[in-house]
Amino acid sequence: MVKYKYMNKLAEVARSMELSLAVHSPSGSESLIDDRRRQLAALPSIVERHVAMGIDGFVQGHPRPAKMALNGLAKAIAGLTYVGNGAMSSVYKDHGSVLKVYRHTATMEDRQREKFMHERDDMSRDLKGVMGVMVAGQTFGIETHPFGTYPVVVARQPYISGGSLDLVASNTTYVNKREIEAYCERQPEGLDRLKKLVGYIFEADDESGLVPDINGVDNFRLTGEAEDIVLIDAEPISAQEHPAVHDMILHQADALDWFLRVA
Repeated sequence: MVKYKYMNKLAEVARSMELSLAVHSPSGSESLIDDRRRQLAALPSIVERHVAMGIDGFVQGHPRPAKMALNGLAKAIAGLTYVGNGAMSSVYKDHGSVLKVYRHTATMEDRQREKFMHERDDMSRDLKGVMGVMVAGQTFGIETHPFGTYPVVVARQPYISGGSLDLVASNTTYVNKREIEAYCERQPEGLDRLKKLVGYIFEADDESGLVPDINGVDNFRLTGEAEDIVLIDAEPISAQEHPAVHDMILHQADALDWFLRVA
């Protein structure tokens, strides 16, 4: 019983750290930070509130040690390796697979959660149909959160090793020219691959109003000796749900298209 209570408290700390790391990561935003602060202020227990605020302050001031701490907690509690955060999901490695835990689905009702799961599954299949091997495949399900007893939507996909390639600076249309030029110098087919990727962005948008999420850090892997490009953040961005991000990605694709044409 004592061990159970101890592990339960560790899980609460890990969950709080996970949420704070998400909002203070490069994928976060001021609105997400404000939402997190409101959540902390609304906690009913004074002790719980101060502990969570302390964790949030630690994460904001010391992100690297905080990530190491969450990694240690994830291993102790669930046998997982912490990888990082996206705008909507926290990512963990489980041996040869990757888990994406959709944090906000913890507060959904069962019917909402199932609807979200099926929508994401359909969207990812649509994108896979356009991009083929250039995007990682993933499956969606409802599982227990690694740090709790409550259900969340989880996406699973194979772990893909290799270097990373950031095509544009997050939330801007600034093309990462040096990275792209270095890649194309190493790989004779690199330029054609990147042109094909840009074409897929416009094709996916034309077919279903979805675009691959190229707006982020570490979204691509370069696999094998040929450094084939694989988008590992496989959930597309919908024009209906996230119009601003969707439009930003199209502007980024335009900037990439222009750069690749003159490269």
